[in-house]
Amino acid sequence: MSKNNEVGRVGQRRYGGVFYEEFLHELRGHKGIKVYREMSDNDDIIGAFLFSIKMLVRQADWNIQLAGNTQKDKDAQVFVQSCMHDMQETWTDTVSEILSFLTYGWSAHEIVYKRRNGRSRDVRCNSKFSDNLIGWQKLPIRSQDSLYQ
Repeated sequence: MSKNNEVGRVGQRRYGGVFYEEFLHELRGHKGIKVYREMSDNDDIIGAFLFSIKMLVRQADWNIQLAGNTQKDKDAQVFVQSCMHDMQETWTDTVSEILSFLTYGWSAHEIVYKRRNGRSRDVRCNSKFSDNLIGWQKLPIRSQDSLYQ
């Protein structure tokens, strides 16, 4: 056997793309998603906790830290910050959608890109910058109750 071959496995119980790690059967798979959603929507205490966490995180200041001290690192920092603040939705609203992971344990998003060509009549292509670079249009969420495997 080669030295580079991996021996062992992750060790998670999984069948047909579904994980069976949850101790309570009622919280596995689609049943669990429905229970989590019901708890977050209908339980006053859980709803209040989720709301307070979301409001605290929404107030946080978001910044990009330099990976090094070169000019290329500084340019990358400025570019990523400009992308964060040049999206169709505000960065705070995007973070708010990402925080849905608090209910479900995860949150999947797709990056939709746009060409930064300045102002446009098409809201999807509108940009504060006209540097012809590729930026972020939005990070739309993919529904937690529609994903399987």
